Amino acid sequence: MGLLAAVLAQTCPGMTVVSITHRQSVARLHANIIDLTPFAVAREDTLSADASPEP
Repeated sequence: MGLLAAVLAQTCPGMTVVSITHRQSVARLHANIIDLTPFAVAREDTLSADASPEP
């Protein structure tokens, strides 16, 4: 994930604390993944229900 820090450094040249911002963005990304997990599980259940043959 060093590439993201480099991109942030280029995008915001005045930013001196790239590592803190980088850690916050990673934490935010993980929070978003956790928030989306129930939707992904529900979607997989729907797909498997659609794929199962009807009796």
